[in-house]
Amino acid sequence: MLDKKEINHLAELARLNLTETENEALQKDLSGILDYVNQLAEAKIESLPESLIGLNQNQVRLDTEPVVDDSLADSMIEHFPQKDGRSLKIPPVF
Repeated sequence: MLDKKEINHLAELARLNLTETENEALQKDLSGILDYVNQLAEAKIESLPESLIGLNQNQVRLDTEPVVDDSLADSMIEHFPQKDGRSLKIPPVF
């Protein structure tokens, strides 16, 4: 359990002005959280499969060939007023 001195130090680091009641409530809450974290740290996970404990590698989908239909792009380029080959010319913005 955290003592008053540790709570005051944490409050000072966080730049909190705590009343005595808030200090006691924070001491109780933080002690409960730290006790729970300590319980989790003591859990035995050696027998669990990696997929259950989050130690698996990043899963990404395999790249597949995209479906390409050039007819729409060709139609747009064909009807564009100013072009240079397959590049479209537009007026400058600035």
